[in-house]
This record gives sequence, structure tokens and C-alpha cells, in this order.
Amino acid sequence: MPAGWKVGDKTGNGGYGTRNDIGIIRPDGGRAPVVIAVLTDRGKPGVPSRTTP
Repeated sequence: MPAGWKVGDKTGNGGYGTRNDIGIIRPDGGRAPVVIAVLTDRGKPGVPSRTTP
């Protein structure tokens, strides 16, 4: 992370493999913050986790 930047995040989870993460990156120098949100859900019990090749 570049010097002077600030980062914050919050994670969460729920039933059946639901995972959520939201973060904010605040660059220095008065530039606009960047907000990132990732939401995933397997949808039903027993479904294997998805993997990346």
C-alpha cells in the first residue's frame, strides 16, 4: 500500500457458505475514495466450494 493511504474493511458470513466483504481505500492527496464490495453465496447446503484453477 502506498504511504499515506488508509484502508478499512468489514467482513461477514451467513448460512450455506455466504461470504461478504466490503472495503474502502482512501488515497492521500484529496483523491476520491475507492469502495469495493464482494458478495458470494453457494445457495444450498452441501455444495462444494468453488475453486479457481
